[in-house]
Amino acid sequence: SMKVSYRAKKLPLNKLLTIIEEIYTVRFIRDTTELKAELTHNPLSDSRHLHEQTEAALGSSFPQFVYHYLNEKYKNQKLIVQHGIDLVTSVDYHRNSDISVNTFSTFLTEQYDPDDVTFFLFARSIIQKEIDQKTRQTSSENAKIHPFYQANDTTTTTDRLSHKTLTQKQCIKIVKSIFGEDQTHLQTQFLTLLDVHFKMDFSSKTVTVGDFLLVAVNDYHGNRSANSGVEAPRSFLNARA
Repeated sequence: SMKVSYRAKKLPLNKLLTIIEEIYTVRFIRDTTELKAELTHNPLSDSRHLHEQTEAALGSSFPQFVYHYLNEKYKNQKLIVQHGIDLVTSVDYHRNSDISVNTFSTFLTEQYDPDDVTFFLFARSIIQKEIDQKTRQTSSENAKIHPFYQANDTTTTTDRLSHKTLTQKQCIKIVKSIFGEDQTHLQTQFLTLLDVHFKMDFSSKTVTVGDFLLVAVNDYHGNRSANSGVEAPRSFLNARA
C-alpha cells in the first residue's frame, strides 16, 4: 500500500472558529441528550449515583470526542487525518492571538478535563440564550432564531458568539443563571474576578463572551482543584439532572 503523506495547512482564524463552534454545539447536544436518556431510564436513582453514571457516560476525553466528530463528518480515513492535522496546527498557531482558540486549546490538550468542558458548554448555552433574547427584542425577523448560533464561513469574526459583547447588566443576569439565585457568595466571587480580569471596575465597559467564558472556566477549574470535594454550582447540577 502506498504511504500517504500529509501537509499541515494553517486555517484562517474565521474558518477555525467555525469548526470550534460546531464542535462545541455537537458536544453540548450529545451531553444533554445523554443526560435526558439517563434520567428517563432511571428516574429513581439518587443524584450521587446519577452523577457517577453520568460521569462514566460523558467521560470520553475531549480529544477523543474531536476525533469522533471528524470521523462522523468525513468518514474517510485520509480526510479525517488531514483535517485533524490542520485543526491541531491551526489551534497551535492562533491560540496566542485569540482568546477563544486558547480556551479550546486547553480542552484539546486536556489541561482541563471533561467536567470543565461540560461546565463551559453549560455557561455558553446560558449566554447564548441571553444574546438570542436580546436579538429577538431588537429585531423581529430573528424571531425564528436557532437556539444555537450556527456559524458559517461568510460570518465575520465580530458576528461570532465568542466576539459578541455583554454589558454589566447582562453579565449579572448570566451569573445568576449559572450559579443559581441563592448562591450570592459564588455570584459575588465571580463578578469580583471579572473586575480583576479587567484590571478595574468593568461596569463602565462591555466584556466579550470569550473573556467571560475564560474567566468562568478558570474559576470553576480553580475551585475544583483547590478543594477537590467542592460541589459544582447548584443550578449547574440541576441543569444536568
